[in-house]
Amino acid sequence: MTDTTENKKLPPQFPAQFESIVDIFPPQYIKPSWFIASGALMVVLGILAWVTSFWLTMGSVMILGAFMLVGGAVQLVQGFGHGGRGMPRWLNVLTGALIAIAGGLMCWHPVLGADVVTAFIAALLIFGGLMRFWYAFSVRGIPGWWWGLVSGLITLALGVVLWAWMPTASLIFIGTLISVELLFSGISAIFLGLNLRTTMEQFQAYAQTHNTSAAAPKAPTPNAAPGKPNAS
Repeated sequence: MTDTTENKKLPPQFPAQFESIVDIFPPQYIKPSWFIASGALMVVLGILAWVTSFWLTMGSVMILGAFMLVGGAVQLVQGFGHGGRGMPRWLNVLTGALIAIAGGLMCWHPVLGADVVTAFIAALLIFGGLMRFWYAFSVRGIPGWWWGLVSGLITLALGVVLWAWMPTASLIFIGTLISVELLFSGISAIFLGLNLRTTMEQFQAYAQTHNTSAAAPKAPTPNAAPGKPNAS
């Protein structure tokens, strides 16, 4: 079977910088404008999410609560219908009831739900920062170990600041996270599209040069030796 990657190889006169692009997808399928347009849309959505971070936080909590409510109800039905094997029936029913109650409370009181979710994230950041801090010291003989130390300190600081600003931070934290993610994703998509556009312009210039040289008339080949057919 012929390797499909061989069909993507460029002629020798093309620079090696185009090999990585051709290995990902053929040049005719690259559309930099799509990356730029989608990135601009994400930036706009990120700005809107930043402005409405409170309402976005409340909406996200209510959506999470609705999913938990449905999941808890399904767990209850499963507990009553398929109890007795694996997890005991009472534990299955209790788990479903707790999940459904928590989801209902998050839908009914999203501010309280945002407090709980934000406090949980802050606790995870603090715990993760301490673990990274401890691991960095345990491997401090390895070159570059201090990068882990810096990462742990930053994560720990974020968790402590988030916890210290509770409950005010919980009102906008989830919405701010979503807006920051949209902004960074959009900006990276725009830069990727611009770089792809520049690279494809260079690629097309080299392709035109290659076609011109290929269309140039060839020098006449010397006559074949007597008794041998001409190779052309």
